[in-house]
Amino acid sequence: LKSGNRIILGKSHVFRFNHPEQARAERERTPCAETPAEPVDWAFAQRELLEKQGIDMKQEMEQRLQELEDQYRKEREEANNLLEQQRLDYESKLEALQKQVDRCYPEAPEEEDDPDEEVQWTEREREVAVWSFRKWRCYQFTSLRDLLWGNAIFLKEANAISVELKKKVQFQFVLLTNTLYSPLPPDLLPPEATEDREKQHFPLTIVAVEVQNQNNGATHYWTLEKLRQ
Repeated sequence: LKSGNRIILGKSHVFRFNHPEQARAERERTPCAETPAEPVDWAFAQRELLEKQGIDMKQEMEQRLQELEDQYRKEREEANNLLEQQRLDYESKLEALQKQVDRCYPEAPEEEDDPDEEVQWTEREREVAVWSFRKWRCYQFTSLRDLLWGNAIFLKEANAISVELKKKVQFQFVLLTNTLYSPLPPDLLPPEATEDREKQHFPLTIVAVEVQNQNNGATHYWTLEKLRQ
């Protein structure tokens, strides 16, 4: 062995062999030798070992990010196809229901229509109509697909930064429902939800971000506004 040689035992132990006489002779031969610009520590030894093995950490990181982007693109295409298929299924079901309603309740001739005559509904039909109207009013301005697409780029960026910084934190979308047995914390509820809580007839469902810390197994939830900050 020569002074300065590295001795590697397994994957967790790297030693540097120092021979005082050889080191003194080396200094005498090259008195103007410069000291290393960075400290010779564990990180330096790891980088030196990877360079000797022909491993480029920057290239490895870029390759990993490219794999994540390809995976995200593939999952987004699958989600788009699934949403489109569901939309077509819903439209076909609505069309079938409309045809069934038209067959069961054919339209009366226009000359027999009486605008002043009230529709005679049973109590059950009235309850169903009120329930349907409230349901429609709660969800008429809600578009889950727009929320996911509009914030997907921020979720992708957060996961990429986590991988780059080796934080072992994973971000993903999740649906949370505010119920009596599992109430949502106030910081996750939108402002209008707290004001109109008494007027809500159905549980409020929101899109949130699930933050999983893989180091300690902790799980937190963020709002979409916090993700975009």
